[in-house]
Amino acid sequence: MSRFTSDHGEVEVKRTGPSVVVVTMKGDVDSDGGEHIETWLDLELQLPAHIFWDVFDLKSYGTGVREMSTGVMLRHRENVRSVHVGATSKVVILGMHLANLALGGIIKPYHSRFEFDAALALAQGEPK
Repeated sequence: MSRFTSDHGEVEVKRTGPSVVVVTMKGDVDSDGGEHIETWLDLELQLPAHIFWDVFDLKSYGTGVREMSTGVMLRHRENVRSVHVGATSKVVILGMHLANLALGGIIKPYHSRFEFDAALALAQGEPK
């Protein structure tokens, strides 16, 4: 697990199962947070993984955060089994749609915490 905090936001990247990586962002995340995500996903995606973006508590983010996050997933596309995004902020949802275009439509969006958590639990129980 890796965590990055600033005065206004927080990022956490952790592998929660053999093939599951959860990225959590809260508050206002700037490009330093994006660099942190990119660095850790670059390491985590050396192995195949379902990526869950828990951004329900994210208020805003710098453009570089989306670009770096999308870029690292594109570089490791062969190891990205699926991408799940839980969000309610209109700004975050708009960014998710832009990332989804770049990734070829692989993002599964969730606007409900319950549905996101259920999908995460299902992925964590997946046999290797």
